[in-house]
Amino acid sequence: MGKAKRVGGKRVASKSSRSSSSTASAPAPPPPSDPETALPLATALVERGELAEALQLAQHVLSSYPTHLTTLELVGTLLLDLGKPVEAKSAFDRYVAVDQNNASVLLYLAQLSAAKDAVAWYQRAGQVLEAKLAAAGGDVAELKEKISEALCGIAEIYLTDLCFEPEAADTCLTVLHRAIQVDPSNPDPYLTLASVQISNSQPLDAKSTLQSSLAQWLQPFMAYLSMLSDPEKMMELERTNAVPDPPRLPTFDARLNAVRLCLELGLYGRAFDVLGVCMQEFDESVEAWYLFGWTYFLVGTASAEAKPTTEVAGIEVAVELPEDEVMDARSSRDEWWSDAIECLQRAKALYERQNYDDVPLLQHVEELLAEMAAKGVFASADGAGEDDDNAEDDDGEWEDMEL
Repeated sequence: MGKAKRVGGKRVASKSSRSSSSTASAPAPPPPSDPETALPLATALVERGELAEALQLAQHVLSSYPTHLTTLELVGTLLLDLGKPVEAKSAFDRYVAVDQNNASVLLYLAQLSAAKDAVAWYQRAGQVLEAKLAAAGGDVAELKEKISEALCGIAEIYLTDLCFEPEAADTCLTVLHRAIQVDPSNPDPYLTLASVQISNSQPLDAKSTLQSSLAQWLQPFMAYLSMLSDPEKMMELERTNAVPDPPRLPTFDARLNAVRLCLELGLYGRAFDVLGVCMQEFDESVEAWYLFGWTYFLVGTASAEAKPTTEVAGIEVAVELPEDEVMDARSSRDEWWSDAIECLQRAKALYERQNYDDVPLLQHVEELLAEMAAKGVFASADGAGEDDDNAEDDDGEWEDMEL
């Protein structure tokens, strides 16, 4: 049964064979094109990490509903996640052609645009968010954070693309002060303002601003870590279901920027504190190890001076060294420099392993190592070398530096 047989001189399949063949070759049903059915499926794909498949489904929806706003936003964000910023901007452009009241889309457009176009989108996002803030009740923390983000974005554009515009300096200061006013707990505008104040030859103001930024998150986070290390305190908090959430931290890159500002303004002890927080999150950062090495170098240099200072924008600023307990752990400049060399060598090893691309950073590492070597200072005998085999301990992780 089921064999092909000849009928009237032609070879045809039996009924059962034709039925089986028909069933096997039935095409798969087309994906749904209506948003109500398709978008939950696309969201499920995103949650499973299948971004390309989710994008394909969302784009299929747009073929039937080209102005469906939720789908346009989803397509734009998926294209961004897939590393296609030009196509993402096109999707967001289609969105704002229909509606300009979605602050998230406006902020995406601002980040994907340049110069005055970026400023215009940041300003529009700020207007939308300010209106929502005025009408909102209850918890408005997220709205304030986004307004501050938009204002910081405007400042960054005027510090880069539009830095030669006559209104650049005044605009930067205006939007940054407004960002701090709207969301005083956000450390980011303080960091940008400190950079502006350094550029304006106001190092003492910059130092005060930077300390205000660190006060927003560094001290609370260090207190939080201290709480976590206290077993009795944690047991009591867990018993009463009162364990607090960790304080909000700036992004990893923002924290590294804070370290650079600390070094520029002579806050060497604070630089160590921020780097310690960074290392808890990611201990294979080339820049973090480089900054650790630079901090050790600067502290070692300053430790040999009675009243160490650093020059910022032509003005002498007093250096603030780490606490006495940390300073007393090393008895001479050369001990600090030995640790600096170890950190810089680790930075070099990671640089090579990760194919890192920051030539000025590598040049500064080489300059610091050459300066210390010229004065007869080298890494301790058990320190990390430049080779990958020596750069890591047996567990594959960097050993903790003792501050």
